[in-house]
Amino acid sequence: MPIEVRVTWAGGVVTSYRATVRDVDGTDPTGDTERDRRTHAFTLTGSLRPPGAWARTLQAPLTASILFQYQAERRCRDTAASEGCVAFFDELIRSLNLQLGTRVSDVNLRLQLTYTD
Repeated sequence: MPIEVRVTWAGGVVTSYRATVRDVDGTDPTGDTERDRRTHAFTLTGSLRPPGAWARTLQAPLTASILFQYQAERRCRDTAASEGCVAFFDELIRSLNLQLGTRVSDVNLRLQLTYTD
């Protein structure tokens, strides 16, 4: 089930949120299985005119974007030998991405920083 919300604010700042939820249950000869996946992404983007003295040097607006992503996945098996669903795969990934960009002397410049946990 995907969900997406996007809002454009005054000044051209855009925020968006995207989520996907997936739940799957199955049965095989060894027992029941469950698979759950949750993904979330939040983005904030915008641009601004170069301030003061920088306006002569920078040929384009300063652009910035921040992206935060979260993904959790779990798979488990429910067998006659165990009580409840026993996880055999459990993963969590979080990442943060920051991008800044502009143009100087007809050269596009971009700084990108990424952190993944």
